[in-house]
Amino acid sequence: MQTKDFYLSAFLLTTGYKLLDHSRKNGMTTFLFESDDEIDNIVSDYYSMNQTVEPITYSNSVRTLKSIIHSYTTSTSNRGYNNEFNNKHGEQF
Repeated sequence: MQTKDFYLSAFLLTTGYKLLDHSRKNGMTTFLFESDDEIDNIVSDYYSMNQTVEPITYSNSVRTLKSIIHSYTTSTSNRGYNNEFNNKHGEQF
């Protein structure tokens, strides 16, 4: 299952769904989670506010996703800087 909903993604992590991948395009991060027969019901329950989670675990999931987003941005920015630096100095890597 794919979603751009950051807080739904944190909820899915909290409820035990494995984050398989993430990508960033035009400033938006898309999260890809493992799917099973129950995920649609869990997502529906989330949006209808019929689910509860342990708050500390949810908070940790939010921090984990923020870390992923920020490290991805940093690594992308650093790669661009390094490429520009290397191109100006005639170096190739």
